[in-house]
Amino acid sequence: MTTLVGLATYGLSVFTGPLLARSLGSAGRGTYAAVFTPTQLLGWLLMLGIPAASAYYARTDNRRQLDNGAWLLAGLVGIPACALLWPLVPLLLHRHPPVSVFWFRLFLVLALFVLPTQNAIDYVRAQGQNIRFNVYRSLSVVGTAIGVVGLFVGGGLNLANALFATWLATAASMVIVVVAERAYPRLSRACFERRLFRLQLHYGARVFVGSLSNLVLARFDQFLMVTIVAPAQLGLYAIAVTAAGLSTPIAQGVSYALFPHLRNETDLEARNRRMWQAVRWVLLGSTALGAVLAALGPWAIPALMGEEFRDSLPAFFVLLPGQLFWNLGLVFKTRLEADNRPGAGSRALALAAAITVAGVPVAVPLGGIVGAAGVTTISQASFCGAGLWFVRRAADGTRRGTRGDGNQGKMGTREMT
Repeated sequence: MTTLVGLATYGLSVFTGPLLARSLGSAGRGTYAAVFTPTQLLGWLLMLGIPAASAYYARTDNRRQLDNGAWLLAGLVGIPACALLWPLVPLLLHRHPPVSVFWFRLFLVLALFVLPTQNAIDYVRAQGQNIRFNVYRSLSVVGTAIGVVGLFVGGGLNLANALFATWLATAASMVIVVVAERAYPRLSRACFERRLFRLQLHYGARVFVGSLSNLVLARFDQFLMVTIVAPAQLGLYAIAVTAAGLSTPIAQGVSYALFPHLRNETDLEARNRRMWQAVRWVLLGSTALGAVLAALGPWAIPALMGEEFRDSLPAFFVLLPGQLFWNLGLVFKTRLEADNRPGAGSRALALAAAITVAGVPVAVPLGGIVGAAGVTTISQASFCGAGLWFVRRAADGTRRGTRGDGNQGKMGTREMT
């Protein structure tokens, strides 16, 4: 269910992509990415691993206390971060139209609410409420698609209106999730517990390195190119990344569904069987869809996006194999997080992120967007290999009764106590 919903929502992005590309052109599409991508990255960064921590502790702890911990951290960290970035926006967007500065700052405000919203969504996921979880995570994409299509039909799809539709859909989805789940902040002392907040911070700190690395892998190439390539080149690269990533929902769907099963399974061999079953499904689905994309891409991308986007094809083909490795790596990362070893998953992502940070500044001047795509594929392969290595190492350690990430065996010391 989660995979199919993910493919459907991703399909909406693919559907609206040609409308944005044809209406805005490559330069306008690049400016759209320059506004939306960095602010989305910041919102994810400000989560600090807390939603993953709340998902882990959802089985044993008070939901309201988990929500209040998320709101507290969002205020303590998010407000200063956004205030610091606010005056730097014109410098970041010096290659883009002045209207981009206004919208970038509005998206900065939304970034403050990503943590508590995602915290509520991940709690639902940890409880195995698949229908609600999929509805919540699809809201902003569906809303954006409705807005873009409506503007296109009405002849009003320009850069400012496209950004407005995206901002409104994102804000509305946040309000719906927080209100529906009653995840708003509460002032009662009974709804906050220092002990649980410390546990959230401890688990989240181990996840955060991985979250930061994940953002580097997923968005650093585009973020860096905001300042070093022309908007048209950024627009081409954004299309290549979107097309190559069509199989991402397969891995996300399997991983989302896998996590609560692994958390509830106490037998090591059963957990191993579940993980390898997930690996087989992801490998089969990603390979099949990747082959279809490789066959249809040379025709579909120019036909859907416009002939000027044919130049995105070289980067697209370089990115395809990396996406397969990325998808498999997500399964291994999920296993590590379910075993209370998020630090190991973070180290796997950190290795790949280091390759990206070191490689992209060198590869882009030498090879343009194709060079950036090559570095990304190498990084994704490294993430997959390191994740598998850590899973096997952790399994060996569990059999011997050794510790991993500060917790003995399969379960955390707190749960054992």
